[in-house]
Amino acid sequence: MRKKWETPRMMIQEFAPNEYVAACYTLVCAIPGSSPTEIGDGTSTRYFNGTNGWPGNRYTTWDGSRVYADGLAHGNCGNESTSYDVDHNIGYEHNNDGTVKNAVISNVHIGSQASGNRYYAAWNSDNGTMYTHYGFAIMDSNQNHS
Repeated sequence: MRKKWETPRMMIQEFAPNEYVAACYTLVCAIPGSSPTEIGDGTSTRYFNGTNGWPGNRYTTWDGSRVYADGLAHGNCGNESTSYDVDHNIGYEHNNDGTVKNAVISNVHIGSQASGNRYYAAWNSDNGTMYTHYGFAIMDSNQNHS
């Protein structure tokens, strides 16, 4: 049986780039330091009672939105970091030695750009006690994520 001759054809396929990379951030709490807006400012235990930690102020304004005080002492959250994957809504707290704490990260709000790869952020963590944090989200991943 003979095959029928067909004229050679060229197929053109559209290339669709896929730059999908999960957006990952390091969340750094600004509450325990001597300044509520700086990172690495001599972290010490401080109660989050509102603006600048003053008693009586039940919220602080951070990136134009209110972050309500939890009234709890913040200490370790200032010299430890929290990693957060935006696309999968997963966060983990880390000790300085790299081990992961048993804490649930929730209600993460990443706001406007503060400077460079730092964005204003607020979030909650629960390790048996619910903490409210405000500070910065520092982008760790490819900024061309989808």
